Amino acid sequence: MIKAKGWLQDRLERDLRYGFVGHLDELVPELILEDDIYGKDRLTLDTKSKDLGAKADSGDWEVQFLWWNSETQSNWWDGLVRTAFIMEDEEYLEKVNDYIANKLSTQDKDGYLGIYGEDLRYNFSGENGELWAQTSLFRSLLGYYKYTQNQEVLDAVIKAVELTMQSYNIGGVNPFDYAEGFAGVSHGLVFVDILEILSSITSDKKYIQYAKWLYDCHSTANVSEKDCQEHNINDDEYLFTGHGVHTYEHIRVLVTLAYGLEEDNKYKRLLNKLLDKLPNYITPSGAPIGDEWIRGCYANATETGYEYCSIHELLHTYTLLLTKTQDPKWADNIEWLFINAAQGSRHSMASRISYLNCDNIYNLTGDKDPLSEDKTQTRYRYSPVHKEAAVCCVPNAGRITPYYVENMWHQQDDVLTLFLLGECVFETEIKGTKVVIEVEGCYQEGSECMSLEIKAERPIEFTLKIRKPKWAEKMCINDDGKENFYVEGDFAILKKEWLNQQCNIEFEWTPKFEQDLNGEYYVTKGPLLYALPIEHEEKVTKVFEDTSFREINYASKHRRSECFKIFDVMKEYKFTTMELHDKSYKSLVLTYYEKNKENVVVLDPFKETILRRTTFN
Repeated sequence: MIKAKGWLQDRLERDLRYGFVGHLDELVPELILEDDIYGKDRLTLDTKSKDLGAKADSGDWEVQFLWWNSETQSNWWDGLVRTAFIMEDEEYLEKVNDYIANKLSTQDKDGYLGIYGEDLRYNFSGENGELWAQTSLFRSLLGYYKYTQNQEVLDAVIKAVELTMQSYNIGGVNPFDYAEGFAGVSHGLVFVDILEILSSITSDKKYIQYAKWLYDCHSTANVSEKDCQEHNINDDEYLFTGHGVHTYEHIRVLVTLAYGLEEDNKYKRLLNKLLDKLPNYITPSGAPIGDEWIRGCYANATETGYEYCSIHELLHTYTLLLTKTQDPKWADNIEWLFINAAQGSRHSMASRISYLNCDNIYNLTGDKDPLSEDKTQTRYRYSPVHKEAAVCCVPNAGRITPYYVENMWHQQDDVLTLFLLGECVFETEIKGTKVVIEVEGCYQEGSECMSLEIKAERPIEFTLKIRKPKWAEKMCINDDGKENFYVEGDFAILKKEWLNQQCNIEFEWTPKFEQDLNGEYYVTKGPLLYALPIEHEEKVTKVFEDTSFREINYASKHRRSECFKIFDVMKEYKFTTMELHDKSYKSLVLTYYEKNKENVVVLDPFKETILRRTTFN
């Protein structure tokens, strides 16, 4: 069990008590409460329409497309379930228990848990959300099982998955091969997420074999999302073009196959080819591009935006890579993405997110550039729901923090590894002995030291490993005043008998310039990316009645050209930190000299900015 502390605890507490994680059902009750899509409101051939938010008045949409609310509901519940358990919040745990009981009550005698009536399920002619709706529901159920070990819940998921495996049996009809298949069909490939979890719990290889069949089916089908199909991965000239969310979640399928079928090297080769391509689509903040489609573009801090759903899906993919490989580089990627991109696309003071965003962003008023000819775009702005587009990014914003917390520590028998270095409490057992490790000192906020307090019920020998971040120029550790650690690769390691002891960690890092794919420079210091904040005007565009929730647009006070403050970073310069009375964080002051003139630029942590310039010539 991992419990959050410090700013992570504050974030989860605010999201649960005062934010969209705890209250999205009140903000969009028509999508979450009033549509019992897994129960009495299952889709049938007689269903003509549903309120889907942005698609509410589209009466001519075929019934097979009306799966949207299953994603909204289940992804929101997945974040809420995990947050409630991490926070041990009794009020929300009761709500979670009621939700789980309700969903189990909808299971048919044959095991079916899903959104379709008997006249439609497993029997489609076009776009559908069968596998996708099951995936999003089963993730929340298995999240509940993770914390409770409730066998009834696990049995229900296994029974439902068995029915799906029989209905779409190996060698039978291709569940992705539809003439009009679209987003829901391709989302269904991540049913492999559920197969991965069940394989891990049961050690039954049949789930991985079925995952292999699903991937092979998807690779040969005429689907809308083609980036991770086998022939495109093998094409060195192929550029990602699809919906970013699908691309980054589909990488997980190859991770499952590469490490679940190690006797078949084909899938590991495919995974490695994908991972070799991936950096071309990552911005300085760690965000994966796609606003919403990637369109064959490489990452550009100004021109290529990204979607919050993609941020979460890539983080989820990184966590699976970390679990499978135990390679600390994936922990570096997780931290950078979470601390910078994920926080930089949500408001630092209020519960709202920007559905789409950029590293260099000059307006958040719907379209990222008000001079753009594309006036249909609405997603570049702050909202706690984004109903005008789709209520998908907000639920995923509620999932990302608990997924981060759940992956801070990894345990393999008597080896405990601290991969993600934030404040937390880790409770576990080693050979029947309870061990509690409390981590303090929030280095993400600029602190240069941390401490680990280790308490065991009785003396017990185990190995403690602490990741050395790639940005740390030096990491010094002492155990009860002695430097007993040895370094192996990117880990500090101590194997000894523990009872009640404390380890202190000190980091050294300095601000520095780094270059992106386009040769532009950006500033980092430790785990933080910095940006030049742009003065803006705030306009409330919607007030949610009887709540503190608002939708807000932000417009620059300056012409876009004035935001391009350009300096030559190769000239003489220095960095200093500054505490300003109106800020709760430290700014970074860059002083540089050009033509004997001193110039000063005050940079803020990227995650604290709204409008900003992050890269410079």
